[in-house]
Amino acid sequence: PTPSAAAELIGPDARQLSRQFDALAVQLQRRIAERAQAVSQKHDQLAMRLLRQHPGRRLEEHHRALTRLRSRMSAHVGRLVPDGVQRVGGLRQRLLASTRRLVPERGLRLQQLARTLHAVSPLPTLERGYVIMTDTKTGKALKSIAKIEKQQAVSAQLKDGRVYAKVVRVSDERLPSCKEEPD
Repeated sequence: PTPSAAAELIGPDARQLSRQFDALAVQLQRRIAERAQAVSQKHDQLAMRLLRQHPGRRLEEHHRALTRLRSRMSAHVGRLVPDGVQRVGGLRQRLLASTRRLVPERGLRLQQLARTLHAVSPLPTLERGYVIMTDTKTGKALKSIAKIEKQQAVSAQLKDGRVYAKVVRVSDERLPSCKEEPD
């Protein structure tokens, strides 16, 4: 072969090298563009994340949430107050009705208890001139001479006061009209 043919055989074709170089350049540009786009997207994501976490932004979100809660609370209180007023009015009416009904009932019950108390009270007996005699040590009423001894301290309740005395003598004399009653 000729020297120029031999040179062609040894070295690559310039056109082929140029095409390979152009292909590599296009591939490199595409990869650089893809990488630049990925970096740009990551930058945008980080910027948005930073914006969401910014104290001013968070404060603004909390302020909006607080405003919404205040509105809800005002609306709720606005409904509660009339409901409460109405409920209190209803309870007041029930209380008045119960009072009107219970006062006379309790008055009648009090009168019944007063009559019962008067029936068992010793006061009417004392008013008629009788005496209630008790042992001053025990405070128990003395109903029979069998439980009374000479020199025993006794007290006699009259309608207007009490008399303290010592027994001088015990006798089984009875009034002619007294009937014997069991203890």
